[in-house]
Amino acid sequence: MVRKTKASKEAVAETLTELARRGVTLTPATVEDTIERNVHAVADQLGIQVRSAWRYFDASALANSVAQSVQVALVAREAARRVERTIGGTVDRYDVPMNRPCPYCGDVLTMHAGGREDNRATCAGPDCAAPVGLVDGRRTWSSAEQLAALQRELDGADRRRKRAEARARQRAAVRAREGAAA
Repeated sequence: MVRKTKASKEAVAETLTELARRGVTLTPATVEDTIERNVHAVADQLGIQVRSAWRYFDASALANSVAQSVQVALVAREAARRVERTIGGTVDRYDVPMNRPCPYCGDVLTMHAGGREDNRATCAGPDCAAPVGLVDGRRTWSSAEQLAALQRELDGADRRRKRAEARARQRAAVRAREGAAA
């Protein structure tokens, strides 16, 4: 054990001071554990006694390494938080009604995501004729290929709807012109 020596106490104090300069706050016990691991690792690598390894200790270098590790951990936690928020948690399963109707029957589509299960989409239509299997009485798109095919069908339905709306606007415009001419 290294902690009872004068050198270890000074090393902890120096390292805590260096960490404070870098804006990092850690408990003395955490710093003691890190120093002890590092001093033992140096002694093992060089094949020397632990008390001789102290001459290689550099509080500033250790503080740089620890501060960098703390920063990496913060960035990783934030990235994980954003991923969880964007695609859903790894534990919580949630169901979201989609803003587009089923391209086969016009009923409500629901996306089921999150949790440890694969994502899937279901149609609430009792008479849906979608070319996918039934799960719990609902048409269910569950494989990546099925979900991609559903996306293509939804996009195709949107294009057809937009074309129909454009034709309806054109017919209305023609009727309005004919009505104005009469």
